[in-house]
Amino acid sequence: MAFASTTCNDHLEAVFGVLCNDPVYQSIVEYVVKRLKNNQASRESRAKKKREFEENKQRVAELEKENGELKRKIQMLMKRCGKSYGVY
Repeated sequence: MAFASTTCNDHLEAVFGVLCNDPVYQSIVEYVVKRLKNNQASRESRAKKKREFEENKQRVAELEKENGELKRKIQMLMKRCGKSYGVY
């Protein structure tokens, strides 16, 4: 929905098929348009936040897997060297 370049009367005409010169109605329409834009921005922001969270969750899982593999590799190499230190 693109509202930025149109006037209040354009919105009224498009939505209701009438022109309205009453300032009260114009202010109501301006408020509704403002709310619609804000609601859309909020939806997009929440979707972006959810997408980033899922990406981070996947990255954490990958790093935890890699960390476990590296710990096992360290233990294996230390055993080869004849040392059995605990690895945290």
